[in-house]
Amino acid sequence: MNRGKDFQVKNALTLLFILIIAGYSLFEARGIISGPSLEVHEPKNGSGFKQSLMTVSGTAKKIVFLSINDHPTSTDEKGGFEERVLLAPGYNTLKVKVEDRLGREKIKIYELVYNLENNTTLIHE
Repeated sequence: MNRGKDFQVKNALTLLFILIIAGYSLFEARGIISGPSLEVHEPKNGSGFKQSLMTVSGTAKKIVFLSINDHPTSTDEKGGFEERVLLAPGYNTLKVKVEDRLGREKIKIYELVYNLENNTTLIHE
């Protein structure tokens, strides 16, 4: 009878060990499962600008590729990025795209306006 209890304890410990390994594996794989992350700090969607040169900054994690308006951009060791972008007069769209090593993409599109009315450096012909 003691032998049956030993067998049950051994099976319970084996099952517990397998569950711990499976749980830890899922915990470690969460970064791969969740895909890339992208957070743009600047600019805010719908922003207006009085100067044509503006800064795009943010954080991207778990990525192998980052582009701003289809131009490749790099990140620092913490995933931060900052890039200067030239706006055309009037309405502009800004596309920030990241991709992870499995090919999953995240894209954010911002609508921006460059207002020329207060710019005194215009040359009229």
